Amino acid sequence: MDYLNYVKQLEDDDNLFDKKFNELQSYYEIKSENEVYNFISAHRGLIVLLNELKPYLSQNFPNGEFSLRYSIDPEFDSLSNIILNVKVDRYTFDNGIMKSLRNIFFELRPLRKELDLLVELMLMPALLDSEKLNK
Repeated sequence: MDYLNYVKQLEDDDNLFDKKFNELQSYYEIKSENEVYNFISAHRGLIVLLNELKPYLSQNFPNGEFSLRYSIDPEFDSLSNIILNVKVDRYTFDNGIMKSLRNIFFELRPLRKELDLLVELMLMPALLDSEKLNK
């Protein structure tokens, strides 16, 4: 796939962008939708990156849940990004989630570099809500 050409299509066609953004919601829970929408709209290559992440997430975390939220660095207002929370069970959380997340991000580094998205998306581990309740 010609990723840069696809990003250009997303930049040129707001209807296509809206359709692809809405399709993300079938895989990712989106928190504070307006902020996430606005950020991804300004960095449309994130649509490509988030879609490319899906098979990695499904393979490494088959029972995981994935959510997106907008984040602003409290020390630097100009530094903002999307946080992808990878929610897993306690066992997975305690036994290698960070290594898996690093490996996924390393695998996708060439694509992130091509799309100029090195800091716009962060992967963060989290416990599934049911696991938090059972602590």
